[in-house]
Amino acid sequence: MASLSTTTLTSLVLASLLVLGASSSQHNTDFLECLTDQFERSNSATDVIFTPQNASYATLLVTENLRPASTSPERPSLIITPFHESEIQAAIFCSKKVGMQIRVRSGGHDYEGLSYTSRSNPFVVLDMRNFRSNATQLVHRWQYVAHKVDRNLLIRLSLRSVRSTTGQNITINAIFFALYLGPVSDLLPMMQNEFPELGLVKRDYIEMSWIESLLYFQGLYGQPLDVLLSRTPRAIFYRKAKSDFVTQPIPINGLRGIWRFLHDEAEDMAEVQFSPYGGAMDDLSESETPFPHRSGNIFMIHYMVTWIRPGNEELQRHLDWIRRLYTYMAPYVTNSPRLAYFNYKDLDLGSNNPRNTSYEQASVWGRRYFKRNFDRLVRIKSKFDPSNFFRNEQSIPPVTSSTSSSPHNISCFHKCLIYELKRKNSPSSSSPNSIIITPQNKSAYEFLLRPQNLRPGLISPLKPFLIITPQNETETQAVVRCSRKLGTQLRARAGDHDYEGLSYTSKTPFVMLDLRNLDSVTVDPKARTAWVQAGATLGQMYYAIARESKTLAFSGGICPSVGVGGNISGGGYGMLTRKYGLASDNVVDARLIGADGEISDRRSMPEELFWALRGGGGTSFGIVTAFKVKLVVVPKTVTVFTIMRTSKPKNNATTRLSDYAGAWGISTRGLQGMWRFLHKEDENWGTVELSPCGGVLSEEGSTRTSPYWSGCSFMIRYGANWYGGGYEGMERHVEWIRSFYGYMGAYVWTKMPRAAYINYRDLDLGLNMQGRNTSYEQARVWGVKYFGNNFERLARAKARVDSENLFWNEQSIPPLLM
Repeated sequence: MASLSTTTLTSLVLASLLVLGASSSQHNTDFLECLTDQFERSNSATDVIFTPQNASYATLLVTENLRPASTSPERPSLIITPFHESEIQAAIFCSKKVGMQIRVRSGGHDYEGLSYTSRSNPFVVLDMRNFRSNATQLVHRWQYVAHKVDRNLLIRLSLRSVRSTTGQNITINAIFFALYLGPVSDLLPMMQNEFPELGLVKRDYIEMSWIESLLYFQGLYGQPLDVLLSRTPRAIFYRKAKSDFVTQPIPINGLRGIWRFLHDEAEDMAEVQFSPYGGAMDDLSESETPFPHRSGNIFMIHYMVTWIRPGNEELQRHLDWIRRLYTYMAPYVTNSPRLAYFNYKDLDLGSNNPRNTSYEQASVWGRRYFKRNFDRLVRIKSKFDPSNFFRNEQSIPPVTSSTSSSPHNISCFHKCLIYELKRKNSPSSSSPNSIIITPQNKSAYEFLLRPQNLRPGLISPLKPFLIITPQNETETQAVVRCSRKLGTQLRARAGDHDYEGLSYTSKTPFVMLDLRNLDSVTVDPKARTAWVQAGATLGQMYYAIARESKTLAFSGGICPSVGVGGNISGGGYGMLTRKYGLASDNVVDARLIGADGEISDRRSMPEELFWALRGGGGTSFGIVTAFKVKLVVVPKTVTVFTIMRTSKPKNNATTRLSDYAGAWGISTRGLQGMWRFLHKEDENWGTVELSPCGGVLSEEGSTRTSPYWSGCSFMIRYGANWYGGGYEGMERHVEWIRSFYGYMGAYVWTKMPRAAYINYRDLDLGLNMQGRNTSYEQARVWGVKYFGNNFERLARAKARVDSENLFWNEQSIPPLLM
């Protein structure tokens, strides 16, 4: 998203004046000209300035409390969301120069809305959201740290757009989550030295075993290990994903654009994930395996948008969002070609024809996944599957092919399968229906076809005319032979995490080969190896390893329901990758059923074919039934942490009042009266909160901050919350809390004046009626209720630093000039 030019921004502001009123025209124009001039002087982008015509303006104005906007409906002329102190300085300078009122907003919890509303016009809001937890600087710093730290440490970063439970607010969570192969005593000083900006302390770390860390990263920590065996999707959504590789840190201005896109994706969930490189990823050359993304990359980006509502309109809206974000990111990622990760399949990059695809056509997408290795993969494909029997929209094509397809015939396929099974003496030969599922068997068919991702079914609604679930390799061979003999397209499926649904959708009739029953895992702890059938999930594999050893692991993906076959065939990035490389880097043998239906392993297959199976998209070359993998050593104790740097807002209408109670507290009669008031306000959460004083608060003298803490036994906060009801509803709830407050006057400690807590701001106590020109005496009416005699001292301090009262609102301290 490019920065707004001065001309464009000026036009937008002038257009907004039609809404705000002509009387504010000169102030707005002068302020804008001053601000853009200051930004240009400091080389700051003007895209932190938002007008009422900007699409993000309304989102930035969303508040915790709806009530103030209904009593002070004036909207700010501009909202400024600075990233740097220089931009704050520019806003203050221009505000003072042209006499524009400025309001500063941080968290949006102001009960009276003084940070984002005003009773005078015009005004601008200086929104400090980008200074919360210093998230932008932390993400920027992560890019310089994560790929260089000790290879025993992997820190992943996730940026998520999440809708609040009320459905009105969007929040962006910047989450750093990490695995360290060692104890916290080693990690703590390392983080303090390498990434002190993250501000971690000992309580942020958790020690556990490696297998427990898998549960931890899935939000399942504390549950029994057998939860890893579940193949049932935890959630079924519509999804679209894309990927990129980064070789140079993205500048802060580039990160800002990502934040804006995440703010814009207002429906359900969007995520951008950064996965660090370095360590073992730098050890192998680009040609060691088909996976070429090695040394030179500092991290990989995974973009994903998820939604719940069906329909083509929703589909197009979310596809448009992720495609626009992908286009925006082009200057910050690899180019010529722009690279992508095969396991995050993306048909936007290009796809094959249903029948014959040329090398030139396939190379458009192929080089983006495999770089120069694509040519080698094509040569291998041409040698071992020249007829392109194993194909899909992004399978490796042979140099030339003549693919044919016959009309599907369930009866013919059924008869062929019976013949092949009897010929091989399969246990299922007497009952072929035990592995053949037709659409007529509705419950079993729909259960097996249920996807993790609903989106591909919207685009390619054609379903398989048969689903076959072989129990062993012999039955799998029979399926391959019959498919080839009858000219039937075959699609193999294991764990069902294919983002484009290529294993269970197609534009031409097909048979789906579901490998879920080929899920055995045989671990040899002495040899530090395991044979894993391709239909097993990563969770099943990890569970089997953990049962045999507490110090062995496998460097695969993080999601337990992902199929082993698919994960290895495309690379397989996980939390052990910086230490031990990808899943495909740790494969030492494989069993493959080729287009002729014969099985080969590493000893019997050519080495170039074995090379292609380790990250080159295994389904292009045959059906891999099992991989033999190298297990890696992990310590008995590993350390994890997850740090989130943003908060989740709520959105309703609220009003709050406060009091201080003395040593005698509130009598029984007084408490009974409180119960009666709370019974009246039972529809929308009337609340009373009592917070104890005492302790160190009693030790402070009366001249330190508010004098009312010393001597009080507890503070009282009264609250009323409600949804809807309009002005009438607001008046009813405000009247309730004012009546309650009046009743409590007899039971509180301070009466002359009746004290209040400044963080529970209450304009009923009084306000600056003369705006910027309010006198000290006028403001003292409410000021002493918050600060007692300290109010005068505050007013004198104000006079020394802001004698012109530039920073003012309805309850700001006025200058007391001598």
